[in-house]
Amino acid sequence: MYTSGTSGRPKGCVIPHRAVVNLAPFVERCLGLTSQDLLFSTADAGWSFGLYTTGFAPMALGYSRLLYEGGFDPCAWWTAIAELSVTHLASAPTGFRQLALAGAEAREGPSASLRALTAAGEPLDAEALRWFEESVGLTVHDCYGLTELGMVVANGRGPDARAPVAGSMGWPVSGFDVRVIDADGRPAPPGETGRLAVRDEGWFLSSTYWGRDEEWQERLEDRWWMTEDRVRTDVDGRFWYVGRSDDVIVTAGYNVGPVEIEGVLMEHPAVVEAACVGAPDSRKGEVVAAHLVLATDHRPQLDSELRQLVGERVGWHAAPRSFHACTELPKTESDKPRRGALRAPVLEGCS
Repeated sequence: MYTSGTSGRPKGCVIPHRAVVNLAPFVERCLGLTSQDLLFSTADAGWSFGLYTTGFAPMALGYSRLLYEGGFDPCAWWTAIAELSVTHLASAPTGFRQLALAGAEAREGPSASLRALTAAGEPLDAEALRWFEESVGLTVHDCYGLTELGMVVANGRGPDARAPVAGSMGWPVSGFDVRVIDADGRPAPPGETGRLAVRDEGWFLSSTYWGRDEEWQERLEDRWWMTEDRVRTDVDGRFWYVGRSDDVIVTAGYNVGPVEIEGVLMEHPAVVEAACVGAPDSRKGEVVAAHLVLATDHRPQLDSELRQLVGERVGWHAAPRSFHACTELPKTESDKPRRGALRAPVLEGCS
């Protein structure tokens, strides 16, 4: 299973057959499935949450799963849930946001069988959570994982599970030692942001990067696998996602690297410089916003030309949804874009 390539060219994660054992605690204690359940996973089988986590792992453990083909259709999803008595819906947060935006009108039939909702892949916004609690009467349980490691932090289910809190990834999944590491390599106290690290006990979802074992070993520091995700904990031990240290943009469940988009944009003769950041979006969580220094005036058709270029070269999920012409880009002393400044609501010198 290949990574998204946000911090370099994509890396092939080698998945051994024991991966199902890695995911068993998540399936049993976080999805909380029983022999009476029918799991409807809308997650794309092209990424780990759809193929492994809510795919072969539940089936290998004897639980039933609904396989659904086709694009997003809120009415069709609710109809499938009602007609087939689905008990558990799992999706990327974008799926839950789209259902919430479609509203109660999309629910043509009753969904009394539905008892559980699970999300993973990106933070789920409070508004979508609130809609499901008020309109469906269920709380979406958020979870966190990586193709390299498996599902390592989640809101659990069961008699001993603690109630989830909106915005929190939850607690470490059974069998995983998870910590927040500060800039000095020490465990960070509650409330302080650091890198999420997971101790290698020999049962990560992946065993190495295909043909690039040296890069895998570079991730390990005294048996702790260091992720690029910045998180914090609270006084109760819950984990909270803060952001990516490499400024990755998470749009509709896809991790998008800004550098790759910028490189494509600057191939256009009208673009002198480019810098991309994530902009809030009610449907996709984030969309790509491109800030450009242009060699010519900002022609009306330029936006569509650039969007087409990125869509064909990188993927349509990465195509910028907004363009801002700037006289110059804010930069660091080492000539790198100051992305924090680009995320400001109003940036001087840009339109």
